[in-house]
Formats: sequence, C-alpha cells, structure tokens
Amino acid sequence: FIDRKRELHSQPLMSLVLSLFDICMKNYSYESIFTYLKTGLANIEDVNDIDMLENYVLRWGITGKTWLQNWELDDINLEKINILREQTINPIIEFKDSFGSKKTVKEIIISLYNFLISIGAYENIQNKISKLKEINELITIEIANQYTQVWNILIKIFDEMVDTIGDEF
Repeated sequence: FIDRKRELHSQPLMSLVLSLFDICMKNYSYESIFTYLKTGLANIEDVNDIDMLENYVLRWGITGKTWLQNWELDDINLEKINILREQTINPIIEFKDSFGSKKTVKEIIISLYNFLISIGAYENIQNKISKLKEINELITIEIANQYTQVWNILIKIFDEMVDTIGDEF
C-alpha cells in the first residue's frame, strides 16, 4: 500500500476552482484561463482544442476583456476558435455576473456549485475515475480515489460554510 499525500490545491478540482476566482479577479489573464482549461475538468476536454485556442491567444496576444469579444484575427480555424472561446468564457461570465449585488456566503456557494455542474466538472471527474479504474494499476486506483476524495471534501466544505456562516455577507 502506497500512501502519498498531495497538496489539496494541486488537485485538478481545486485548481479549477482557484483559477476560476483568478480569472474573475485578474480580468481573464492568460495564466488563469489556461490553468482552468488544463485541469481537464472544464467544459473543453480535448487537449488539441485547448492547444489550438492557446496557440491563437499567444499568436495574437489576446488578453483581458478581449476574451469577451468575438475574435476576428486571421486564422484557418477562426470559427472553431470562437466556439471554443465562447464555451470557455460564457459559463465564467454567468458565474461572475451572479455576484452583481452583495451575496451571502450561501448564495456564493450555490453559485459556485451550479457553475461546477454547468461546466460538467462532476461528470468529467466521474469519467476520469472510470478510465483510471479500467487501467487497474495501484497508482491509477490511488489517483481515482483522490478525485473522489477531493470532490467529497469540496462538497463538505461547501456544506460546512453554508451551515456556519451561510447568511453572512
């Protein structure tokens, strides 16, 4: 039995949540958006699509609120790139817009949970767990268990925050 401890923030789900807040606070920075996408838990799972989007962003120096506009800079894959941009940014905009007025901790937690569900994070975790268990090696089973544990920890944290400070602003 191998028991390796990993930092919670280095887990893909936690990295996704932290990068979501970074995206909102740092106005769609390159680093935060691609950290978010590369977790493999966002609504774009195909690594080739993420690479295509990243190459376009780097090539044309896309930064900040430019993510909110339709891109028109020349590229053979421009239509697909704009679809990927919208897939990436639309759920984030909805999440960010949900904080338009003062919110209680409970409302913020509900928004965050709904965001995770809307991008398919839970389903993506379940798919990764299934694939890892199919490999049926000790290390892949350990990683699959970590995915499950981290999801459960996050939900428990949400529940505890709502129970203890849910009505506070």
